Amino acid sequence: MKIRRIALMIGILSIFSISLLSAQTAPIAAGKMMLSGDLSFSSFGGDLYENEAGDKLTTISVNPTFGYFVMKGLQVGAIGMFQNLSWGKDKETFIGVGPYVAYFLGSGQEEGKGKTYPYAAAGFVYYTGSSETEYYLGEDSQVYEQDISGTGLLFSLGFVHMLTNSIGFDTGVSYHINSLEYEPKGETGETFDGETLNISFGILAFF
Repeated sequence: MKIRRIALMIGILSIFSISLLSAQTAPIAAGKMMLSGDLSFSSFGGDLYENEAGDKLTTISVNPTFGYFVMKGLQVGAIGMFQNLSWGKDKETFIGVGPYVAYFLGSGQEEGKGKTYPYAAAGFVYYTGSSETEYYLGEDSQVYEQDISGTGLLFSLGFVHMLTNSIGFDTGVSYHINSLEYEPKGETGETFDGETLNISFGILAFF
């Protein structure tokens, strides 16, 4: 019975010590990990993003991110992207994945709840997807399908405000440079270049 009590006390003290150490460690300290996701709405113009009728492109996107702090403030990780784009009745769907690097400003070992961390980030994304365009021949409508592939560079600035010691609210502005090839079924593809500017909000978890 005494051995069990001693083991129980050691377990409780270990949990307390780990919790205390975590509370005293900055969310951006070396060895920390981060998981985030944001939902954004965007509107684009220009040759790359407008259809023949002049309808502007609108998108709803979900962008998960995983990062690991290799040293205090310096994070490397992976970006995932899913986008649903539309021009009126026309649609495109994209999936993207790639690496990124970010640097968070901050100091001290007892940072956490109530603190704000400005950051800068850059990444590379490979895209794959498809598009469907509806057109009419007389009174009959047909769907014109294309495969889409390409790459993108992204640069972002923002800040994370810690709501708790492990949960932060992210506000950021990002600039994307994209190059996409549209390849109709059985035909030669054509490449288009363009840029986008996004404002996004999301929740980050540090652990």
